[in-house]
Amino acid sequence: MNIGVSVPLPAYLVDVGAMARKAEELGFESFWCAEHPFIPVHTESRFPGSPDGVIPEEYSHFVDPFVALARASGTTSRIKLATGIVLVPERHPLVLAKEVSTLDLFSGGRFLFGIGAGWLREETQRSCGRRPTPSSTASTTTSRRCARIPSRPRNRTRRCCWVAAPRTCSSAWRRGETAGCRIG
Repeated sequence: MNIGVSVPLPAYLVDVGAMARKAEELGFESFWCAEHPFIPVHTESRFPGSPDGVIPEEYSHFVDPFVALARASGTTSRIKLATGIVLVPERHPLVLAKEVSTLDLFSGGRFLFGIGAGWLREETQRSCGRRPTPSSTASTTTSRRCARIPSRPRNRTRRCCWVAAPRTCSSAWRRGETAGCRIG
């Protein structure tokens, strides 16, 4: 059975390099870091992990998963390094592609890219450059929320830049430009 370990919160109190090294020594298969770039002070979104819907204070204390996993990569040699999850709609596609490909290169191909869209509407809206808008219900689904955010052009750009050789891409952001992610 493959069992992984996740960085606890508040994550800035943990030396992720030492934790990953110990996890590898103990035989864990993978080392996971989650992401919330920030937690808005005022939200209408309900936290899905508690009956009262209140977001725990610990959720304000995530570290950047790529920086943390880069540190873990430098102290380990076998354990897989994973994001659980990266909030893809909240990141610029070309920067994200560069972060993923660089971490995978430097870790020797041990990176596992866990992705998602998230549950915190106000975080997603602010990350996408929009002011939060009241939801019609407290349980607005991620799919409906993400449909209001222009991520499809970003997804086409992501697919275009994760190829071995540069190629011409078209999206709402870039028309007919050659895109590709090269390291080095």
